[in-house]
Amino acid sequence: MNLDYCILAFGNITFEKHCGFGLRTEKVIKSHGGKELLELTKCDSASTDRNIDAQFPKWSKTLI
Repeated sequence: MNLDYCILAFGNITFEKHCGFGLRTEKVIKSHGGKELLELTKCDSASTDRNIDAQFPKWSKTLI
């Protein structure tokens, strides 16, 4: 697979499978040879400093 990717995962730390979809997606992409552009970033709706409002600006700035 010739795919460059970055993942912004959403979740809530109080749930057992916090950011599970993003983590599973990353695993599949990596197993097929995908190249990570940025480390997976987790957004936590239960946190004030790791929620989407705090994480997205930093994540998108780094991506651009």
